[in-house]
Amino acid sequence: MTRYTIDPESSTVTFAARTTLHPVVATAPTSGWFEAEISEDRFAADSRLAGALEIAVDTLSSGNPLYDAETRRRIDVRLHPLIAAEITSTRDVEGPGAVVEGTVTFHGEAVLLEGELALLPGLVLSGEGTVDIRWWDLHPPRLLAYRVDPEVVISVELALRPDETA
Repeated sequence: MTRYTIDPESSTVTFAARTTLHPVVATAPTSGWFEAEISEDRFAADSRLAGALEIAVDTLSSGNPLYDAETRRRIDVRLHPLIAAEITSTRDVEGPGAVVEGTVTFHGEAVLLEGELALLPGLVLSGEGTVDIRWWDLHPPRLLAYRVDPEVVISVELALRPDETA
């Protein structure tokens, strides 16, 4: 397998939550690595995908300092500074797409998830899925009529570059 580095300058993870007032969208840079056999913007048919990424929670930014401060307070960034994800198995590989399973460790809890990754031209991995923050023992804020939905859509755009050190 070929090892790639996730380019933190060109890669982002986006978290989109609904509220009773308006959507809240936060982004964060990410770093990590990815392994696969790739040829002509496609995964090799029998390729087993592997990878890991980390997000520093204090880099999450919605552009609204009040939301960001409340998010950091609820997460307790000093105690839980990272979100870590790791691909643990590959279930289905077909051309530029693959179904993978992995764990997301956040707020002291590891949750097993399944999702689809797509390989876009230019060595970019893309994927999207919905999670419920209560799986990590977090509860969304509520204040009078203001409520945040516990389901959050997470999107990744990960720019890969061949790992020169591997």
